[in-house]
Amino acid sequence: LRSIIDALDPLDLLQYPQLFWTTCACLDTIFEREFQEGLSMLNHLLTKMDLSDPAVLKILKDNQPAKWEGSFLGLHALMYKGVRSSNSMCRTLAVMDRLIKLPSGDLVGSEERLLFTLLANLPRFLHSFDHPGEDPEHIAAAETLAAAAEAQEYHALAKALQGFAKYQ
Repeated sequence: LRSIIDALDPLDLLQYPQLFWTTCACLDTIFEREFQEGLSMLNHLLTKMDLSDPAVLKILKDNQPAKWEGSFLGLHALMYKGVRSSNSMCRTLAVMDRLIKLPSGDLVGSEERLLFTLLANLPRFLHSFDHPGEDPEHIAAAETLAAAAEAQEYHALAKALQGFAKYQ
């Protein structure tokens, strides 16, 4: 499936929304290797699909499988299990950082994802105090979260995250 996603052009990919839903199903697994493959597939989809475009979101939402079991809380909620594993934590945080930049909605996730993304990043933020300069990605993550906090009008949180990024 990852090869198919790689091979398709962005416009052609929209003709196969089932690839998006298959990716979501793979991310909803309890098996770590399957989750990691789903994470790779999602990463490729995010590169090729503009999930901030209402037309793209409508195509995907309209093609959600009718027999989908359980409720779908959005892509962001599917990421949370990835931060429980040292094998997938960094990649999962990178995808969460990409998703937090997108507007909230049924497919991406609700406004609460800012909180959960911040909580998921706390270990690496705290680790950076003991090992400064070891993980430069935490600065970009803090800046991304600061922008998301500012967009949701959490000005004090945004200021704290900007200060953290600035002094690291």
